[in-house]
Amino acid sequence: MEKVDRLGWAVGLTLAPYGLKVGIRTNEPVGLERLREVAAGLSMDPIDQEEVHLLYSLKIAKPQSKGRRHYNLLYLNASQLARSLDLNEVLTTLTESLDQMLKIQAKDRLFVNGSVVSIQQRLIVLPKTGESDQDDLLLSLQALGASIVSPTNFAIGPDGSLLGTNQNQPSPALVCFVDDTQQSPTASVRELSPGESSLYLLSASVNSRTDPALGLKSAAGLAQQVPSVSISESSSQVIADLILGRLS
Repeated sequence: MEKVDRLGWAVGLTLAPYGLKVGIRTNEPVGLERLREVAAGLSMDPIDQEEVHLLYSLKIAKPQSKGRRHYNLLYLNASQLARSLDLNEVLTTLTESLDQMLKIQAKDRLFVNGSVVSIQQRLIVLPKTGESDQDDLLLSLQALGASIVSPTNFAIGPDGSLLGTNQNQPSPALVCFVDDTQQSPTASVRELSPGESSLYLLSASVNSRTDPALGLKSAAGLAQQVPSVSISESSSQVIADLILGRLS
């Protein structure tokens, strides 16, 4: 870390989403605006805080000179994450790493891989527990009138509430797991107990191993509040029709 510290840093900012404090510093004042763009793209506002849990360092290269290449560098603590002549490429790596690290290290919510859709003024939660792609299912649900609230992941609070959705959105009406270990042209629906639903949610989560107690509390909270079903894998249209049928 001392070697990275000696590279010379001029300015930086601190972000504190999900109870995790993250610092990002850069060697060029002009780089601060690019860091603010990254933060804004992730819906994060800088705060006035010096002590952090994680520290990113972005070294912006000098102008290229004949016969010598100057690279843009990105570090997470003492580990180098990126080295490229293209600053945009390094910033993309920063965005992806920051997004993933925040979800893994989140201290006040459980992140789950999957989607949330709104249909008939109700929210359907679709955790992704297997290898099957949810894109076709989302398209089939959209064809039935659904709108996508969250396409790739969602967050559950310690009280089991669904976080990050619009305040005007309704409460979840159904948690639906697609079981890709059982395939059938007609598909079948099985009611899940809160305990089973909690385990499925944990298996689809991003950060339950970081804080198992938080993960279990959050998953159990949602499972106890919202009915859950498991549908054997079939065509996306069949599954979408079954989901819609559960709302009738």
